[in-house]
Amino acid sequence: MRLNNKGFAISTIMYMVLVLAVLIMALTLTLLGGRKLIIDKQKQVALTNIYGNMSRPVDLFPVVFSASGPCKFNGYSGNITGDACQKYSNVAYINTGVQLFNGDNWEKDFEITFKIVEYSASNQTPDPVDNNNQHTILNSKFEDSSAKYPGFTFRRSTSGLELTSRNNEAKATQAITYSANMVVRIIRKNKKVYYNVNGSSFTLLQDFTNLYRQFTTPVTFGATIMNNVPRRLTNCTLADMTIRMGVMDDNYVTLP
Repeated sequence: MRLNNKGFAISTIMYMVLVLAVLIMALTLTLLGGRKLIIDKQKQVALTNIYGNMSRPVDLFPVVFSASGPCKFNGYSGNITGDACQKYSNVAYINTGVQLFNGDNWEKDFEITFKIVEYSASNQTPDPVDNNNQHTILNSKFEDSSAKYPGFTFRRSTSGLELTSRNNEAKATQAITYSANMVVRIIRKNKKVYYNVNGSSFTLLQDFTNLYRQFTTPVTFGATIMNNVPRRLTNCTLADMTIRMGVMDDNYVTLP
């Protein structure tokens, strides 16, 4: 059976249409494959920009301040000295800028650690404004009577050193005996503040679950801030000052 010219022409056209359809399908699949590769690459770039290196876990409890020291605080006699503290050589105390009790941070966990390399109660100069002898080593307390002095401070007491805290009318004070190179650790977990010295068991200082007053006083070393002025400057040498803040893992510390 022979195809006439008309039949042959129709068969040729149908064959060409089939070949063209196959070519279009192959081209479409190639374009889609290439587009997927581009989208996947863009997605990975976006994830990397958001989360950083995916092989490194996100730190939920990062260091927000550190100064290794040792730093010699000279009280009212002059600015901070020490080869590792040249960053603070033009100031008499360290303002970390970390606000533990402001609106953004008061519910977060934190950890403050520092080493008291050298301290002597007899080597302190009274505050020239009011002759106060509560020389401050660490402060995160709002010195305002109308706010009822919320927060906590680590300072000289009549008989030695003390870690004292207030929230509304409730006040807590823990006496601490100084020893050379003692390491102090203060944490807040679930809005409760604890402390330990030289690796001892943690002791509850005060519960801030119902904070009476939020405030923006920053953590300071070597002085306290009163009406935006450093007061109660201390002679001492501190080292290994670190502040972490965020979400503390439940296994990070053992609490009572």
